[in-house]
Amino acid sequence: MKLAGLDNFPYKTQFTQFTGGNLMVQAINANAIDIASCSETPPIFAIGTQDAVKIIAATKGPTIGQTVLVPKNSTAKTIADLKGKKVAYIKATTAHYFLIKMLKEVGLTLKDIDAIALSIPDGLSAFRKGDLDGWATYGYSIPQAKNNGARELKSAKDILSGNFMIVGAPSAIKDPGKNAA
Repeated sequence: MKLAGLDNFPYKTQFTQFTGGNLMVQAINANAIDIASCSETPPIFAIGTQDAVKIIAATKGPTIGQTVLVPKNSTAKTIADLKGKKVAYIKATTAHYFLIKMLKEVGLTLKDIDAIALSIPDGLSAFRKGDLDGWATYGYSIPQAKNNGARELKSAKDILSGNFMIVGAPSAIKDPGKNAA
């Protein structure tokens, strides 16, 4: 922000990095942050669980960089080949959503695989150790896994909408000073 000349705010700011929109929604629900940007999936899961998060705005973004990976020694050629196998995903994120959609395309559900909800760091560790047969993931974890020989089984590029949300805490939206900011 500073290098772009966009750091001169008339209010106090603090930036925090999260590995997924699901964690941002949890932080908003806990009143730990006021605003975040994430894909559309975490707020949808949040609404389903009645978490306190409000959608403020929407933007469009790329749908690349989200995929199901398999280890280098995997014989899987399609998503159907993951039936009965250990497959991790990041709960309440686009990875959760696109895994469900990919399974549905081949007549399967999460119940047809050994579905394991893991954070990105835990998923990467389990994948590297050979504890997983597949992993629905996104972002920085993909090149890290590919450095260890992982290959893409199926991309989520054509499944995801490219909609990204700006979400906020209801308490921040109600606060006149924060709302103005």
